Amino acid sequence: MNIRTALVLGTIVLFAACGGEKKPAREQDMSPPLNIPLAKQQGGLITPIEVPADKLPDLSGLSDIEAEVFKRTIGLQIPYYDMLGKWADHANTITQGEEAAAALREYLNIQNDFTKAMQRLDLEFAGKIDPNYAGSPAFEKVIDRYMDDPALIEKTGHIMESYISLMQRFKDDPACRDFFAEVERIARESQ
Repeated sequence: MNIRTALVLGTIVLFAACGGEKKPAREQDMSPPLNIPLAKQQGGLITPIEVPADKLPDLSGLSDIEAEVFKRTIGLQIPYYDMLGKWADHANTITQGEEAAAALREYLNIQNDFTKAMQRLDLEFAGKIDPNYAGSPAFEKVIDRYMDDPALIEKTGHIMESYISLMQRFKDDPACRDFFAEVERIARESQ
């Protein structure tokens, strides 16, 4: 199973802001990692966590492997969203073009790191699940319950609004010109 396609819940896509369209939450992680030169290229930004059972929806109807995939995916998403939430709070305070360009590159650092973390998780489950497995009906219900969480919806909305606002406020700033030109080039190549 391709965990990124079937299980990543509610990730935010860079091109949603560029194109003005938001993809359905479960389809958002399907974009390839971006190869824009990033400021302070780090890697390993997202450290998976062990999610307490009381923070998870009821997983009793899932197979052991589905429950494990779900828990491990959420264990990556929680720190990912926390990082993006802090990023969004900072992005809303930016007033200078150079700081905006650095923040946009930081956003991409976080996105790329999450993509790499999910690829590592994919590899861990390779051979344990059929690559074409799309999830049981029970699994789909668990995903829907998780995605309908008002706190998650509010957090992803805040992140996306902050990202779009930053791009709109600095779209004509000379300090961001190279960044936006590279984003446009990548968008054209991915079509």
